[in-house]
Amino acid sequence: MAALTADRKTNRKYVERLVCEDLLVAANTTIFDGAIAATNAAGDLIPASDTAGITVQGRAAKQMVNATGAAKAPAHFARVETGVFGYSTSGGSAITKADIGKNCFILDDNTVVRTGGTANAIVAGTVDDVDSDGTVWVKINC
Repeated sequence: MAALTADRKTNRKYVERLVCEDLLVAANTTIFDGAIAATNAAGDLIPASDTAGITVQGRAAKQMVNATGAAKAPAHFARVETGVFGYSTSGGSAITKADIGKNCFILDDNTVVRTGGTANAIVAGTVDDVDSDGTVWVKINC
């Protein structure tokens, strides 16, 4: 799988709460609807990636674009939800049913993996379930 280049319909089992409406989107950043969203070391919202110093916040509930050179609030505020959401898994570290209840880690804003063997081991959340099509249901809390 690969990082998002457009909005995606991210299926969900349930949403616990809407969070992060007061967060600023990082400068020159687009977060696609359905992406796993995180905050960087400065506390600005970004698409999740295997980057040191980020913290996963939840699922982007709308596309958020900041085309300026400074962090700012997107129109009508940021929208990020916590709950259980379906994402892709990939490669030699693909998640299976044996991983239910364990932490999973960020590969990019659309993909989670079993081990923190990626460079920075950023926890995405807990594996809630794995479908036969490979969809990994991740419980994301912030």
